[in-house]
Amino acid sequence: MARMGRAMTTSWGYLGSGFVALFPAWWNRVITPRLLEWDEKFATPAERELAARENLRSGIPELIIAGRRYYEKQGRPVPFIRPGDALDSYLPPDAPAGLVTAHT
Repeated sequence: MARMGRAMTTSWGYLGSGFVALFPAWWNRVITPRLLEWDEKFATPAERELAARENLRSGIPELIIAGRRYYEKQGRPVPFIRPGDALDSYLPPDAPAGLVTAHT
């Protein structure tokens, strides 16, 4: 995974990534380690918080484990999040304004 500015990129470009994404199991196997690397090495503290919550609701075992570890490492309780829960249903009350966009 390359890093261009603050954006994450893949080594295959859009066409290659689009092809791999047609096969969810293959995509998850390829992208999960890269997402975890990004979270650990490049994400800001606020992004890490969001990533941990999204990892918990992803339904992907490796990401769920990483989300649990994030909270355990901080000595905080792991929130109960079901896959598919809306983002704004589990944000903390003190979340920065503009963090959630309106959705239907």
